[in-house]
Amino acid sequence: MSTQETLLKQFDGAFNLTPQQVEKVITGLNGECDTGLRTSSEAISTMIPSFVTALPTGQEQGTYLAMDLGGTNLRITAVQLLGDGKIELIEEKRKVTKELQTGKADAFFDWIADATRVLITEKAAHLFSEAQVRHEEPLSMGVTWSFPINLTAIDKGNCLRMGKGFVIEGVEGNDLVEMMDAAFRRQKMNVHVNAVLNDTVGTLIAAAYLKNPHVRISVIAGTGSNAANCEKVKDIIKLPADIVAQHDPEDLMIMNTEWDIMGSDTELPRTKYDDIVDSETAHPGFQPFETMISGLWIGELVRLVIHDFVKQGALFGGVLPRGMEAPLSFETARMSEIERAKDLNDIADILRKHYTIDTQPTDQDLSAIQHIVQTIGNRTAVLTAAAVAALIRRDMRHFAKEDEDIVVAFTGSVYEHYPNMEQKLRHALADIFGASFGDRLKLVHAPDGSAIGAAICAMVVDQKQEK
Repeated sequence: MSTQETLLKQFDGAFNLTPQQVEKVITGLNGECDTGLRTSSEAISTMIPSFVTALPTGQEQGTYLAMDLGGTNLRITAVQLLGDGKIELIEEKRKVTKELQTGKADAFFDWIADATRVLITEKAAHLFSEAQVRHEEPLSMGVTWSFPINLTAIDKGNCLRMGKGFVIEGVEGNDLVEMMDAAFRRQKMNVHVNAVLNDTVGTLIAAAYLKNPHVRISVIAGTGSNAANCEKVKDIIKLPADIVAQHDPEDLMIMNTEWDIMGSDTELPRTKYDDIVDSETAHPGFQPFETMISGLWIGELVRLVIHDFVKQGALFGGVLPRGMEAPLSFETARMSEIERAKDLNDIADILRKHYTIDTQPTDQDLSAIQHIVQTIGNRTAVLTAAAVAALIRRDMRHFAKEDEDIVVAFTGSVYEHYPNMEQKLRHALADIFGASFGDRLKLVHAPDGSAIGAAICAMVVDQKQEK
């Protein structure tokens, strides 16, 4: 047996998961969900309550606003709900300048209010009533805030240190909704923020309106990875007593699982390559599960395996292709290209397009690269499916009626662009639950929850308050 064959056999043993390993992941993540439900969010940042306790039916109508601030892009969206799961939306996008990132809170939120004014009075005026355009009637806004915040209700939460280059004087320690509403008042606008949420919660809400009202799980499988699910209020031990008192114990509440940081109390099937990836992150040990499945890191796993094989003389004649030396230099997009390749010549062309290879790769080398990529892609699907299975089991225990469809909404670049990822996930879930379960399982592609979900959440809150 050649060195390459020996290393591939060892690689397969590490990355091809047994049913027993998968079951340990499911059981472990389920246990971490239980721990998150009873442990305060200050002590452990998983299973974070969204305070959203109702889902849309898809029949609601009206026009609502959404604000999505992520990184250096601001997006204000007017979403007109047309019923029958249909919408119309118009956006106002702006770039956050360095001056705004390092300025004062009032100036920052006034800038957001101005973008909202332009959307209401100019770009999307036809979606609103004349009274709303003149600010005589109120408009509700949902906000996707992609920065740390300590939410204590759906419309109450003090901002924590923002990060991502934002050092705005007067934001940290103050209530986000109060700061935004004050800016709208300064501009004499009749807009009120009634919901603050994160993108996983928004994805679930958007999917319930646009795709299937039975959605109770949403997954973001992209550069990062996270999920939202529904839990009964009575089971969320860490909820404040005043919040519990407002609800029936059997009511559902959407939870932001933050499964990306789970894994420390789960027997994850980690390899030596996973440990190296973890050491390359900004906070080693902080996101043990995410580094095994997210689009940011699975390409790096491939690079590390190739690097190891080359070092042992089992690939490319022992010479690492130039351009593949640095961490993250083998992107997940390369994996997608190789998965789509029709033959070994295609794989050779893909490698030469992105890297400099001194020697002619052998067919054995190219087959090995293809095998490494496919195996790590499959493991990504199996581990993601295991995490989804943990949430499905919770849903079946608490909510799902016998023979009722189990609907899971997915979004994100890995789900959308990695070849055959949906089929890989379905296959992995069938292995876990049995082939017959496939008839009940519905995987739906969710739209952008950051905007649509925030606006629909504003509508859900409005309707709940009216009742």
